[in-house]
Amino acid sequence: MDLRQLRYFVRAVELKSITRAADELNISQPALGLHIRKLEDELNAELLVRHSRGIELSEAGAIFLEHARALIDGMESAKRALQDIQQTPQGTVHVGVPPSVNLTLSEMLVKASRSEIPQVRLSIVEDFTTILVEAVASDRLDLACVYRSEAKSLVFEPLLRQNLCFITAPGTTQDENMPISLAEIVHHPLVLSGAKHGFRQRMEAAFGAANLTFSVAYEVQSESLAKELVQQGNNGTILPLSAVRANVQEGKLIARPIEPAITVELYLTYKEQRTLSPSQKAVRNLIRRIAHDLADLDDTLWTYSGDQ
Repeated sequence: MDLRQLRYFVRAVELKSITRAADELNISQPALGLHIRKLEDELNAELLVRHSRGIELSEAGAIFLEHARALIDGMESAKRALQDIQQTPQGTVHVGVPPSVNLTLSEMLVKASRSEIPQVRLSIVEDFTTILVEAVASDRLDLACVYRSEAKSLVFEPLLRQNLCFITAPGTTQDENMPISLAEIVHHPLVLSGAKHGFRQRMEAAFGAANLTFSVAYEVQSESLAKELVQQGNNGTILPLSAVRANVQEGKLIARPIEPAITVELYLTYKEQRTLSPSQKAVRNLIRRIAHDLADLDDTLWTYSGDQ
């Protein structure tokens, strides 16, 4: 049995005629008939019922047809995979990044891609985890860095962990250089993302475990707007330090560690059943390495979790 015989058999079935299949395959009718009879002899089963009007599948033939197509498709897929690894990564790769890490991660990713995979063009989208996960699942994005979400069709590779901080404007609270407890936070109105977003869900779990309820002054779908509202008033918010580090260094915001710590984890996600192209694999490998580099550069901000 070989693939040629399988292809001959499948095409004859599709055309319901040995004669038409022979013409299309550029082979003589007796030769095509011989190939199919050899296939039947090897399988010890009659695959086709021959009559004056052409051919029909037997019961055994109908079963074998499904397997024959799968074998042909599998070989074609194997050929494409081997061709892919010999190709230079090129084309456009669409990557999603959450606002809290966008500036740092995107800058490092763009710089690395330009030097290591110059023929690959990155298209980087910034949005919240729920939006990015949906975009990956619907093939609008190839890869995304997200905070964990429930999506059974996607792979979630651990990348980094970081702690959330209580963020306020300078002079809003006392003991600005000290950690703050969950019990203290509940006395401050908060500017937060919607209930579906990763930080909010992690907060609700932590406060719920402590039998505490926080107060929401504003719900916003923009991290930059949340920071702006905090700078302008007496509200606070809860974000990772990576999201506000520049604002803290400029003296516009105060970031206080929360005790007990509320930890969030960043994941690399992509479709479980999708075979990544060479360019997509190259970008995935860069993201993995950048996550490791980020933890090495500042282990007070990031904890690498990619090897776990």
